[in-house]
Amino acid sequence: MNRLGKLALLDVRECPALTQLPSLMPPSLTTLIVNFCANLTGLPDLSTLEVLYMFACPQLVPALQAASPAWRMKTLDLGFCDTLTELPETLTLLVGLKKLGLAYCRALTRLPASMDRLEALEELDLHGCRSLTELPESVNLMLALSKLDIRYCTRLKKLPYLSPDITTRTESSGARSAKRVQ
Repeated sequence: MNRLGKLALLDVRECPALTQLPSLMPPSLTTLIVNFCANLTGLPDLSTLEVLYMFACPQLVPALQAASPAWRMKTLDLGFCDTLTELPETLTLLVGLKKLGLAYCRALTRLPASMDRLEALEELDLHGCRSLTELPESVNLMLALSKLDIRYCTRLKKLPYLSPDITTRTESSGARSAKRVQ
């Protein structure tokens, strides 16, 4: 890895036989894209990352839950992680996070009650999270939140009060029928 001292982006896609990434990544690495790597079970040190895209990598969910927080993380997208049932509480320690993508995490049933710790979060994408039944009350304390996508959240029954400053996408029948709590 010493020769990769300037590597800023690593893109690993559709590598079904890949089981591990190198544990040591160059400190210059700021973006990691890991998509459709069904057998990948381990994550490298995430401390230098600002962007992590991890689509359809079901074996990585336990590794993500065990990972220490990546304090520099600005974008985290875990779309299509069908084995993700709940977000690890440690993710709420990513206080600089601006965008959190959880689209089509169909088994996701809940978000942490402490979502308001994500003070800088501007975008929360939950579309297609069909097992999600409610959003935590703490969402209304997320002052930077300006975009919330809850399309196709067909089991969503309860929404907390949402600021009128938040653009909410709710085209699905499930989200349209959700009751707002005042």
